[in-house]
Amino acid sequence: MGVTDPAGNDTIRVPTGLSGSCSFYDTEVDYYKRSSKATSPVLLRKVLTAYSSTQNPFDQYGDGTVTRANVVPTSVTTEWPIPNSSNYLVSQVQTDYDNSFTFYPGPLSGSTYVRVTEERVYPQTPLELMSSVESCRRATLGRMCMDISAHCRTCISSKA
Repeated sequence: MGVTDPAGNDTIRVPTGLSGSCSFYDTEVDYYKRSSKATSPVLLRKVLTAYSSTQNPFDQYGDGTVTRANVVPTSVTTEWPIPNSSNYLVSQVQTDYDNSFTFYPGPLSGSTYVRVTEERVYPQTPLELMSSVESCRRATLGRMCMDISAHCRTCISSKA
C-alpha cells in the first residue's frame, strides 16, 4: 500500500496479519524521497514494528474469522541507509507492558491496560543501551509520560 504526499515523496506500508490472523498491522513502513518507482529510488528510512498480541476471546462467538486482541508494539526498529553503502544506521525502542487482567470465558491471559512497565532505547548503530526507562509509565489518557523514577531520563511517546 502506498501513499504519495504533495511533495511527491512515497510512503509504502506493508501490513501483515498477526499470527496468521485477519488482524492486519503495519510491520514495515518505507519512506522514499520522491517516487519509490523511480529508476533509482532513494530510501530515506525503514521502520520495522514487532507486535505482541493474544487470541481474541470473542472469536468463538463470530463467523470463525481468527483475529487478535491486546495488540501492542513491542519493538520499533528504524533503519537509515548510509549513502553509497549497503549498510544502515539502526536504532530501536523496545517496550514492555503490564499484564493486568484475564478475559472470561477462558481464561485467556495476557490482557493489558497498555501501561508501559519498561522502555529500552538503543541509539544508532552499534545498538548500545542508551537508557533503561524503568517504571516509566505512560498515562493512557493524553498520551502523557509520567516520570515515576529518578532514573527515568527519556520517555519516548509513540505516535499510535
